[in-house]
Amino acid sequence: MKQTNRNSAWLAGGGVSANSNPADRVSYKSEFGQSQRHISNPSHPSILEFIDVRNCIYLACSEVYRFNRPMSLLVVAIDGMAQLRSHYGSQAAFEASRFVTDILCNQKDLIFGKDAEILIGQYIEDRYFILMPGFPGTVASDYAEILRKAVVERDFLWNSRYFTLTISVGIAHKPGHRGDQDELILQADEACDQMIACGGNRISIAKVRGYHG
Repeated sequence: MKQTNRNSAWLAGGGVSANSNPADRVSYKSEFGQSQRHISNPSHPSILEFIDVRNCIYLACSEVYRFNRPMSLLVVAIDGMAQLRSHYGSQAAFEASRFVTDILCNQKDLIFGKDAEILIGQYIEDRYFILMPGFPGTVASDYAEILRKAVVERDFLWNSRYFTLTISVGIAHKPGHRGDQDELILQADEACDQMIACGGNRISIAKVRGYHG
């Protein structure tokens, strides 16, 4: 039996409610992330912690100006996780997260190679970053679509039940979007929220409010 979960799903931990807006999430993680730096990610050993990815986003932004090198940032949300967690428990949600992060990591290695600079990191529960230094927004958009299809085409098995998991992806990039690392996170996160509000299983590049090189 297949069950598809396509609604807004993420449940934030550590004092940030599921109704928090992207600006609140970025602000909270910027402060809280300092204490999380050396805690390994429980769902996947290849997933970096927030503060480490945020520092890499800062460096990638710096290289845009210093070396005219493009960069892209994806915020990936697993759709329907609130319902999955509510109906089947936290262990089912944990395994679903690991299922999706396995796909994200495998696709990265398959397409770009194990030595690629592309980084995958934890943002907030059920949301992840993919940082793509050196890649413009057009490439990031194509890659996001590959990831979306890779997730939806695989069935997640839990306690003899099959689920079709989906992801929503928001993208910000330089040249293009304004701001520092936190503003890029905010823009990609807002684009991701918009796709979830439309039913999930979609990708979107954040609206560019005045081109910035």
